[in-house]
Amino acid sequence: MAVVARVRVPRYVDVEYGSGHLTLYPIEAMYENGKLRKVTKRYSDVLGFHQTVLKAAPHAALEGFNFPHKSVFNTNAEFTKERRRSGFEEYFELLLRLGPEYAPFLATFLKEDNAPDEFEELGELSQDDAGSKHARDASQRDDFFKLARPTNALQWLVEFYLPVALVSWAYSQILTLLGCLRPTDWGSGAAWLAIATSPLVLTIALALLAPVCDSDLEPSDQPPVREPRTSLAC
Repeated sequence: MAVVARVRVPRYVDVEYGSGHLTLYPIEAMYENGKLRKVTKRYSDVLGFHQTVLKAAPHAALEGFNFPHKSVFNTNAEFTKERRRSGFEEYFELLLRLGPEYAPFLATFLKEDNAPDEFEELGELSQDDAGSKHARDASQRDDFFKLARPTNALQWLVEFYLPVALVSWAYSQILTLLGCLRPTDWGSGAAWLAIATSPLVLTIALALLAPVCDSDLEPSDQPPVREPRTSLAC
């Protein structure tokens, strides 16, 4: 059996799925014989693999590893996907460092024992597409609720300003009922400051702004990205 020397997760790819999309992570397993195998996984695939390894072969390093979790607000922002991508790479590197007893787990995850032993030479890499297969086989999406980046004034009003205004108004009513705010506080500005800097309002505002503040390019500026597919060739 070929020995895995390194596992890379070079990028992530979004593929259309129904009215939404799935995020897939191409994984490249480089072997000591100079060949490479590529598979494509979803976040849930890697998470399930991690949980299986923890149960079957617990290790302090694995238990203490900061495995990338879902976004707190489930906004599906680009920084969350990049955090997962880099976290997956660190996780596979940790498995390789822990010793050969974890090799069978990694081999199973990469389907080395269930698929023909076909590899692709490092010098002849090609970008392939298995995104549609994953989309067809997916029973559910990773992110049930996603916030999209507003693209016009109406979307900004409905998806950001209106929710923040409603939360601010409700919060001010609660503070007024509790006696924390008085009508005179609005004229002096104290009430406005208390509402605008409250953790509740700031948290919701930042959650709604997450898709806007991520580091991805505008669609017109992005280079064309081909969706990954498991490619196995001698």
